[in-house]
Amino acid sequence: MKTDPAAPSPRPRRSRLAFHLAVVLVVKIILLTLLWHAFIKPNKVKVDIDAMGGRIAGPTSQHPSVSQARISTTPGDNK
Repeated sequence: MKTDPAAPSPRPRRSRLAFHLAVVLVVKIILLTLLWHAFIKPNKVKVDIDAMGGRIAGPTSQHPSVSQARISTTPGDNK
């Protein structure tokens, strides 16, 4: 008994596509990991906690008259 050459293959085309996408994703993850290890990981940055807190929160001491002026003015008051 001969097989029909026009008959579809036993493997559907979708599984080939899924296999190729999986291979591409694995290669991409490997390349990104290698790039991270080569360029990002060696650059260690030391952070001074007090200096960073000052940058984020702003200066700790303000002039009292400036603070009172900000509190007493209303947003619509442009005098």
